[in-house]
Amino acid sequence: MSRILILADTFPPNRGGSEAYLVVLAEGLAQRGHDVQVFTPAAQVKDHSIAHHANLQVSRSTIWKKLQLLGAHQNKYVNRISRLQILPLIAGRSLGRKYDVVIAGHLLPAGIVAGLLKKLKFCKRVVVITYGEEVATYRHGDRMARLMRKAFAAADAITVLTQAAFEEIKEVAPDCASKVTIVPPSAEIPAEQPAAGIAEFSGEPIILTVSRLAERKGIDTTIRAMKRVMARFPDAHYYIAGTGPYESVLRDLISDLDLGESITLLGPVPDTALLFGRCDMFCMPNRTLPNGEKEGFGIVFLEAGLHGKPSIAGKSGGAVDAVIDGETGILVNPGDTEDTAAAILKLAENAEYRHQLGAAALDFAKTFTHERQVNSFEKLIQSLLQR
Repeated sequence: MSRILILADTFPPNRGGSEAYLVVLAEGLAQRGHDVQVFTPAAQVKDHSIAHHANLQVSRSTIWKKLQLLGAHQNKYVNRISRLQILPLIAGRSLGRKYDVVIAGHLLPAGIVAGLLKKLKFCKRVVVITYGEEVATYRHGDRMARLMRKAFAAADAITVLTQAAFEEIKEVAPDCASKVTIVPPSAEIPAEQPAAGIAEFSGEPIILTVSRLAERKGIDTTIRAMKRVMARFPDAHYYIAGTGPYESVLRDLISDLDLGESITLLGPVPDTALLFGRCDMFCMPNRTLPNGEKEGFGIVFLEAGLHGKPSIAGKSGGAVDAVIDGETGILVNPGDTEDTAAAILKLAENAEYRHQLGAAALDFAKTFTHERQVNSFEKLIQSLLQR
């Protein structure tokens, strides 16, 4: 069995796509007998999400967390210096230990550190995980693009979630294309439990978004689309679960459009199974921002599918791999209010079609298992170590 170090700049109990991806990987490899260590910043809340296993150790750094917070400082010098300090911190924590494989759970700075550890002979092989959106963003800045290519060059293998992400790496680092392996994320249906804040969860139809409240998610497009939806379905209701930096913008938009009685911001919902179970459709018409930021994949579309619900997604980023247009959901033009409204109405007006897509979404999502994801990584690691 292999000794594996995973470097992650965010990890559960923090919530998100990369966090879900990494915890499946860490727990899965540990369960198969590999010695897995995770090094990550300290969490702001107590962690109850990691399965206890003798072969899995999660080390959390308070200093790393503080440096991350300083890295968001408005002063560019404080920002840059604090981010630079993360490099020796992670490297110093890892020196003196021998690993078969170091997995950079995030491209930067972990990819740079992993390459350094290999150069200093503290590990045999390096795997860099990418999620799509970071490559699209980093390529637009000279400094970050150079660091990204440096991390790719030092890696023995690079993983991506989608074919589109693979094509992007071929563009930004063509010499590294032969290192790329596509390993999609996974999703498994959680046990249904009561979810806080939805005692009055009703409407006809019920539209749902579960997401970090960020601009690229396209939630504002759905809010605007509700005006047209309500002209046909006055009792329609749109529920939005999650928190994030775009929340105040969304609240103002709901107020400006006088939709407060038809749209509910639920805030954080720890267990979303009941939400998915009660909605008629999932809607997140994601888009690509001018700086290149976009949806890496969209595990949440698979989660909706696991509850037998069709999704409405934007034709952007990895969502085109997570939703099959006309089969498991509907793909719309990003930022197009009319297109989004038309998709909602199409599903709302035709229950048979909605259920047909939901059934297909369930079958499709079931193929994205945790076992499949861990198998792909285990085979990749074995291949690297046999070289």
